[in-house]
Amino acid sequence: MGWEELRVKPLKIQRSPFCDEERELTRAEYARQGGYNAAQGGMAIREYADYDAISRYALEAMDWANAAGILNGTSATMLAPQGQAARAQAAAMLTRLCQTAVQEV
Repeated sequence: MGWEELRVKPLKIQRSPFCDEERELTRAEYARQGGYNAAQGGMAIREYADYDAISRYALEAMDWANAAGILNGTSATMLAPQGQAARAQAAAMLTRLCQTAVQEV
C-alpha cells in the first residue's frame, strides 16, 4: 500500500502470570516505590500452623502484611501460603492496603 511508516511487529506473549521468585520486589523495595511506611511488625505470622510452608522469598512481605492487618489467615490457625487467593480475598487485601496507605498520607 506504500505506507512505509506502518509495520507489523511480532507480539510477545507472557507465558507466566507471575515473575520468577528472584525478580520479586522485597517488602522494603515495594514500600519505597509506593511511598508508605513499611515498618516491620511483630512475629504474629509465626503463630500460624502452616508458617513453615511460606516460601523464603515471600516471608518478609507476608510477615509485614500480616502485622499491618492487610493479610489475614484463612482461619484462626491457618494461613494457606501455597494456596490461591479468590478474587474477593485479593480485593479485600488491596482495599486494606489502600486504606493503610491513605491513613499514612
